[in-house]
Amino acid sequence: MAMLGVEQYWFQVSMIGVPAVFVIAYLHIKLSYYRRRNRQLGLAARAMHDHVTARDRFLEDPAPSEFLKSFLLDYSDAISNEATATAFAAFYVQGKVSPRDHDPDLKKLVREEMTELKARPDLRKALDTAVMSGFVVLCMRWPGPARVFDVLMANVALDRKKGAAAAMDLSRRARDRRKDNDQSPTPPGIQLAAC
Repeated sequence: MAMLGVEQYWFQVSMIGVPAVFVIAYLHIKLSYYRRRNRQLGLAARAMHDHVTARDRFLEDPAPSEFLKSFLLDYSDAISNEATATAFAAFYVQGKVSPRDHDPDLKKLVREEMTELKARPDLRKALDTAVMSGFVVLCMRWPGPARVFDVLMANVALDRKKGAAAAMDLSRRARDRRKDNDQSPTPPGIQLAAC
């Protein structure tokens, strides 16, 4: 058996070593992605629990109007649909959602409804919690919206009116999707089981 020369030895080592380095780098990148995604899904699960708890508390109380209850059911339906969430996230990141885009009569109705809730801070808090935790669910549950989560949350944090307009738009999208598919709204608690 002939001894390998130094050049042949390094050639063989590089033929094995270089691909091994690329495989290790690829596996490291994939592992980092899956760890990050696992954290996002953990956040989504906690937010879904908060959303369902707050939503059910709001819906079980007789004080809120049917308009607000319907809005919250439509909103819950929208955040549990991947296609709606992904399309909405793309639309919202482009800055196309604006409080000015909505019907003035609708804005007036929402203002009146929210004024009535001032007497019930527990219900107002439940509605705020349901909407904000629902927004986290929408952003973290699926990979598409999760990629732009920071932009989505920054927009909501910087402009509460824009966040409210986004929630109304999302609710409308779910209602429109149901009309197109002739579906009824998802009953309370179903979204938690879907996680």
